[in-house]
This record gives sequence, structure tokens and C-alpha cells, in this order.
Amino acid sequence: MRSLFLLLLLLSAAFSHAQRVVSGAVPAWVTRTPIHYEASGLEDGADDGYIDLCFEKQVSVGAQTVFIRTAKKVLTDAGVQNASEVEVDYDPSYQKLLFHAVLLRRGGKIIDKLQPARFQVLRQERERSAHLYNGMLTALLVLEDVRQGDVIEYSYSLQGFNPVFTGRFATQFDAGFSVPVYTTYYKLLAPAGRKLSVRNRGEVPAAQPVSFAGEQGWEWSINNTKALQVEDRVPGWFNPYPGIEISEWASWKEVVDWACTLFPNVQSTSIEKLAAGWKARYATDAERTVAALRFVEEEVRYLGVEMGTASHRPNDPSRVLAQRFGDCKDKSYLLCTLLRTMGIEAWPVLTNTADKHAVTTWLPTPLAFDHCTVQARVGGRTYWFDPTITGQRGTLSSISYPDYQVGLVVRAGDAGFSDVALQDDGRIDVTEKFIVTDFDGRGRMEVTSVYTGSWADANRDAFRSSKRADKLKQYQDYYAAYFDKVKADSIRYVDDETANRFTVLEYYTVGDVWKKDAEGKRRLSLYPFVINAYLHKPSDVDRKMPFSLVYPARIRERVEVELPEDWPIESFDEVYTGPGFTLAASGNSKGSRVALSYSYETTRDHVEPSEIDAYMTAYRRADDNVGYSLTYGGDDTVARTTTRKKKHDTDASKDLFPVLYVALGLAVFITWAVRRNNR
Repeated sequence: MRSLFLLLLLLSAAFSHAQRVVSGAVPAWVTRTPIHYEASGLEDGADDGYIDLCFEKQVSVGAQTVFIRTAKKVLTDAGVQNASEVEVDYDPSYQKLLFHAVLLRRGGKIIDKLQPARFQVLRQERERSAHLYNGMLTALLVLEDVRQGDVIEYSYSLQGFNPVFTGRFATQFDAGFSVPVYTTYYKLLAPAGRKLSVRNRGEVPAAQPVSFAGEQGWEWSINNTKALQVEDRVPGWFNPYPGIEISEWASWKEVVDWACTLFPNVQSTSIEKLAAGWKARYATDAERTVAALRFVEEEVRYLGVEMGTASHRPNDPSRVLAQRFGDCKDKSYLLCTLLRTMGIEAWPVLTNTADKHAVTTWLPTPLAFDHCTVQARVGGRTYWFDPTITGQRGTLSSISYPDYQVGLVVRAGDAGFSDVALQDDGRIDVTEKFIVTDFDGRGRMEVTSVYTGSWADANRDAFRSSKRADKLKQYQDYYAAYFDKVKADSIRYVDDETANRFTVLEYYTVGDVWKKDAEGKRRLSLYPFVINAYLHKPSDVDRKMPFSLVYPARIRERVEVELPEDWPIESFDEVYTGPGFTLAASGNSKGSRVALSYSYETTRDHVEPSEIDAYMTAYRRADDNVGYSLTYGGDDTVARTTTRKKKHDTDASKDLFPVLYVALGLAVFITWAVRRNNR
């Protein structure tokens, strides 16, 4: 790793020395549009202390050039801080950056700030934390003497398209933003004979035809665009922003055919030797598939060097095997090659981890994907694998696959998307046991959490990659939202890899199990502590956008209390069902033991806006009843009462989405090589 990093540093120094920002004239095909420097009325929606007066993007497909112009008005001192740097990213392996103007407008005065020699060319590697290196350079100019009221205006061109797309073009233009923009202008020109499809998404002004020197195209002018307020907890696949899709790819079959050229069938001696060892060691294709998957997941670390065409073209599998690192497409290609060498059918799969099924409605484009996985046929059944996930255990039939919903299988003859049924039967089973020996306040809590499926995979990986002390603190912090004086004494885990069953055992001292109220009564409040983290209330109830649910989520939780004396409660058994979720709750007592049982499951990943009223009705019923409060009358009485308690009666009602269960159990860390088109 150190040698790789040193190599990248040397390359960075070489690029920085060789790359110099140059200036030049605006291309003749660019349309000159006016900027309304005195525009006003949208300032209330501005962010970071400045407002966008103008954003232009003009593209010549024939010249393989993108022209950008932007103008920002500084409104406050925060705007001076945030808008006073001109910063442009580009890929030097196929792009040339040419600056046309950098101007500072102050009143009626225009100050020329374009000084190419003052630009710094940096290699920042913004995705380094995700173990991705793409070779992008950043041209940075720090502007001097910027003041409130100034307008910062600059324009530049990027010449050159990524050759990995074999000359075909696709892009998206945004027509809505999270900040206001007074004027947005787009233009696209293409040579005669180039067949580009154009489609609007959402409310976008109609395209107007344009032409220049024999090239034909379209232009769009959008004025006074207000900031779009996105409602809380929208699903990742829901894109509320209007836009314009443009693609030269006539069908998804063309995208498949293009991708097939990136993943040809190959073989090598090193791969054959490795595969032969598994064939000799394991008797069935199922066992061999698991061995190959685990090898690629565990023995080939995730790291992508994605410069130029390597943004989409994978490395040769034998090279990936030799260097023992690769990104998602490298690892998927290697896994496919290993399986094919053992006579098992396998293909790479292009997926979109955020937009999921929504990509099926897009115009065909390779830019629709940000991740690469694998489909395999083993024993007559179809399986899906994500070789970037580490910590997966169990037999072939129990291997989990994230809810990506659809995938474009890179297989000759395929013409469209394949639906991916949920391949994850994992769940969480939690028992929280309180041992209360008196009414003074102190007690103990023992928590047993059993994870299966993807929950087991993620927790196994998290515990392997973190210090035990850090895990202990994370778990303590979660329960500290309910108890002020909780102390995590110890934590350990038991890992049954064969059954893919990961058990975490936690032990706590709770100094304030009983809390005194103003009347001197002692109260013990009980909740489905874990389920509380997943049952959410929308902040925006009058919705026009879908509301996201954690999916898949299957959680069983049992809260047991051993009390110092007998404590009878009235048994109950209830079910709360709303759009997308079901919560069952029951309770009973026997002698000095009180037990509350809960079961929560989501059936899909969202609630439609039209279903919010029904969802809120079910949510409120559950919210009003899932908690339980045990109250002891005080020093001079043995009166005991039991009441239902709203889960939001506790400080932990802050709609928790804790590191404890979600970051470890749900959010499987996924990185990728094929990055999204920047919105």
C-alpha cells in the first residue's frame, strides 16, 4: 500500500509540473447569452452567502467540448469565504482545460482576474477515503480582494470525451436545484447523422432547435428557478429534481453489447491453478462457488486506480489476482473468470445502488450505473453476489445480496434489465434483560443480540475492523439516550460462521433504573429500544414525495424485567399494521418477572404520499402503546401501577438511527468504480 501511495504521489507531482492552465478564446459555436447582474427576488433561498446569477453548459458533440460559464453574486461575508475560489476538476488523460475569462464585477467596474500563472494544479483524490484513485486534477485560483456585493464570473472549456464510450455520447442536464438560480442555459450541438434522443424529466421548458455550421441541436433557457425543498427521508431512488436526459444509445441492448467488450472471456495459468485447487478440494459447485466468492471478498482488497478509461474498463483478472486489489468491476470480473474456469456460468452485472429500479425509466446510457456485481447459475438456480462485501459467511443458499432491485447483466444477447428478488433472509433477535434488586435506582442490564443474514455479515466485518473499546462506547451511547447513568461493563461476541449467526453479548450497570418524579414516585420506563430506531415519523406529513422505510428490516425484541417483588400486569397482545410495516406487541407477567415482546417488519422500502395518512394512523397507535411504565408508590406505600407509555415520552425519541444497529448492521459499506453522473 505504501508503494502504491508513493507512486501516486510521484504521478501527482509529475502531473502538477506538466499541467499548466492556459487561456484562449471562447469557441465560435458557443451562444453568447446575457447575464442579469441586478436580478433579485430569490435571495431568501440562497445558501453559503452567495446566489447563482447564471449557470451555462453548452456541448459540442462533434468538437468533443463542454463550455461552462457561471456567475455568482456575493451577498454576505460568508459568501466572500465560500465563493472566492475558482475550482475546476478534469481528467488529464483525455481532457484539456482552457480558461476563457475570470472577472470580478464591482458596481460599474470590471476587474480582469484571469492570470493563468496564478492557478495551482492539484491532485486531491477526493475519493481516497473510499480507496479510489482516479487521477483527476483540480485547477484552483484563489481570488484576491473579494467583497460583499461583488459578482464573480468565469468561463472555461473542457476538450475531450472519455474514449471508453467508443465515441458515443450521453449526459443529463439539471433543471432544478437545492439553491435558487436566476438563469440556467443549456445547449447541445451534434453533427448531422448523429442520432441523439432527448427527453425531459419533470417540468422543463420545451427544447428549441439550434444549428451552427451544419450541426444541429437544441437549447433550453430556464429563468428564476427557486430552490427545491426536498422532504425528509425520501428514498434514494426518488429524484425530485427535474432534468433533461440525452443519449446516443438507442437501447439497453446496445449498452449490454458495449459492456461485453469490456469483460471478454479470458483465462490465465494462475487463475486455472487456483480454480483447480478448489475443484479438487470441494465436491460440489455450490461449495466451489462459496470458496471463490469468499476468496475474492477476503483475499482481494478493495482499491481502485481508475484513471482515464479505467473508470469503466476493468483490469485483466490475472493482474487483479497478482496484485490482490481491485475495485468493484475488477473483483466482479475476477469472480466471474474463476467461476467460469470451474465450469460455472457467471456474468458481471451493472447496478445502481441509489437509483435502483428507477434507472429502468431512463434513456439507455452507461452512465446509469455506479456499481458492478455478479450473477451466477449454480445447480440450475440463479444467484446474485456482491464481491465488495466482506464478512459474508454461510452456505450458498444463505449468501445475502443488497436490495439493488434490478441489474443489467453483461451477457451477449441480453436486451434489458433483470429483476432481482430480495436475496436476504437476515433478521435481528434482541433480548434486553433488566435485573432490578431494589427500588433505590441501581440495576443491571444484559443484552443478547443475534444477527443473521446481512446483519451478521456487517456486524462481523465491523467487529473485525474496530477496537473492542470503540464498540463498547458505541453501544453505551445508544442506551444513554434512555438512561442517564448507564455504564457498559463488557461486550463480547460469538461467531457461528457455518450458520452465519453472529451473537453480541453486552453487560451494563444502570444507575438510574428507577427515576423519581416530583411526587417522589419511582418509575421504570420500558420500550422496544432497538425497534424504536426503525419506526419513524415523517417530519413532513403533508407530502408530495415518498417516505423511505428501512428495508429489509425484520426485528424481534424481548424486554424482560426481574423485579424485587411480584408485579402483576394486565396481559395484552396487539398488532399495528400500516402501509409498509407491521408491529406486533404483547406483554405478560409471572410473579416478579415482567416480559414485553415485540416484532417489527417492513414489507417494502417506502410509503407513497397517498398512503401517509394511513401510515400516520398506524404509527400513532403504535407510538401511543409500545412503551410501558412501571411506577412504585414511594417509601411509605407498596402501591404499584402499570401504564402504557408513548415512545416519544423519552429523550430517546429523537428519531434515533443509531450507529449501534444501523451503521453496523444495515448500511453495508459499498464502494464502486463506475461513478454516478453528477447531479
